[in-house]
Amino acid sequence: MPTLAALDAGEAASFLHLLRNKGRSMDNVEARTNALIDAACSDQIKKELAQVSEDENFALKNRHRF
Repeated sequence: MPTLAALDAGEAASFLHLLRNKGRSMDNVEARTNALIDAACSDQIKKELAQVSEDENFALKNRHRF
């Protein structure tokens, strides 16, 4: 590793930046962005809450009164 020791601060920062971002690609970033947008715009939570509310109302309506 004598080559790495010879790098100045700017070169070392650039090299570390290259190593950290080497595994990333625009496809990964775009896919993650699309997944976050889809999750934010999804009605799944509304559907789940509506189902819970309907189940609770059904249980209240049909419970036995003593």
